[in-house]
Amino acid sequence: MSTAQNLLNTDVMLDVTKIEAKSGTYVLVFYFARKKEIEIGKLGKFLFCPGFYLYIGSAFGSGGLRARIKRHFRKSKKTHWHIDYLRSEIEIFEVGFSIQGKKEECYWVSLFESIHGITCPVPKLGSSDCSCKSHLFYCSQKPNFLSFQSCIRCDLERIVVRESEISRARAGNITSR
Repeated sequence: MSTAQNLLNTDVMLDVTKIEAKSGTYVLVFYFARKKEIEIGKLGKFLFCPGFYLYIGSAFGSGGLRARIKRHFRKSKKTHWHIDYLRSEIEIFEVGFSIQGKKEECYWVSLFESIHGITCPVPKLGSSDCSCKSHLFYCSQKPNFLSFQSCIRCDLERIVVRESEISRARAGNITSR
């Protein structure tokens, strides 16, 4: 059974320990049900429309993907990256990741930029250290990870965060380890 299949059968919100502590690239999928204006640090205020938002990042520091994805699931934390401002306002809907020894986030960004119907809502979000237009994308429909996986030509593990798990976490019925 793959890591993703194991994670689908657990309390995903806090059981990211099944993700290897190796380097790799990931995509976070968020969903907004209503319009909302959010201030993203020095980038300014932006209006987020209903739909899906995809953030592409990489994890090459201590703890690798496990540590980075676990950090993204925490709502209360010091705002360090642009995505932290957005993350404090919405829930993660889904995560896709690939364990790799080299940074692929800018390559993934170039693939997202070429997909019809995907736009860039906040210029330079997550890309202050590279030449990408942004690492955040918007699409009105749920993204198709199978199509994306065929584009990146590598295994893409997925974590689907179901609404029931988000609701239980908010109610305090999932405890941290």
